[in-house]
Amino acid sequence: DEPLVRSVTSRILERMGLQVVSACNGAEALDVFDRRSSDIAIVLLDMSMPVMSGPECFRRLRERSRVPILLVSGFAQDRQAQELLTSSATGFLDKPFTAAELNEQVERILGGLLTPTRLSS
Repeated sequence: DEPLVRSVTSRILERMGLQVVSACNGAEALDVFDRRSSDIAIVLLDMSMPVMSGPECFRRLRERSRVPILLVSGFAQDRQAQELLTSSATGFLDKPFTAAELNEQVERILGGLLTPTRLSS
């Protein structure tokens, strides 16, 4: 939801060799996903976003696809994130996270789909 966090996260993912599309809120994220779903291998979804909440966006994404979704939140004890993890979310990153933590989660989720460069935090 925060422009600086989105920008830094995008750069880390691009350094891993991924192409990144981003959205500034949940409604825009769904629009981007609808237009580019065949290009999207993983979704990083902030739990707290303007216009449409992370949990609502998650539910709507799940209606469309089984794409891996990595939840991100600044609240480690986010009850809603824990509920989504027990249903079908693929992982959780607590903000602030390091480049190495992001790299580790993306590698774990995408497995053999890419060979990302190891990043240092």
